[in-house]
Amino acid sequence: MKKNIILLIAVIFTTIIFTGCGGNKTQTLNFSDNANYLKSFTSNILTIEQLTKIVFTEDTLNFRLIDIRSPQQYKNGHLSNAINIPLRKLLNENFKEVFNQDKVVNVLYGNDDSQAFLAGTMINHYNLKNNWIALGGYDYIQNNMLNNFGIKSLSYNDETPEFDYAKIVAETSGAGASSTSSVGAPPPQPKAGNKKKKAGGGCE
Repeated sequence: MKKNIILLIAVIFTTIIFTGCGGNKTQTLNFSDNANYLKSFTSNILTIEQLTKIVFTEDTLNFRLIDIRSPQQYKNGHLSNAINIPLRKLLNENFKEVFNQDKVVNVLYGNDDSQAFLAGTMINHYNLKNNWIALGGYDYIQNNMLNNFGIKSLSYNDETPEFDYAKIVAETSGAGASSTSSVGAPPPQPKAGNKKKKAGGGCE
């Protein structure tokens, strides 16, 4: 009970910090600052550049995209190959095997950083394995990256991905490597031992 109270306080505090008095203003983000802030609570953070590379490679054998927005928002549009598990159901007993396993790396994204932070807080609180949080939010990622490559630091060649995912998986001990969480680092990989598929190119 005490742990649940602490978690609830953290969630409320975080919501106040992120939402503030901004209402529905156009989303403008300093991803480097947000990543550093979020890492003080949860280390498993993906930059939006890293998420985009994962989306474009469509490596569904090693990664599972999870949309934590509402079912209606998911129905209106979502990242390719993503499944929908609303934030409110994140700790539902029915999804325990989804969020606590070592077969694939779960990549969670929501409306914005605040929703991603709440998911990361809950995941860390219950020590769930192989779950990473994506910065940004669906609209920002879709409009600024997937549609028109608005992030200048993104360098993507559809024939030669920046990261050889199969090679990285073979050389690492799993998704828990802390170095992966730093901004600009390669995305996390699942534990070695599973059958791997080399990442291919090709945009949708």
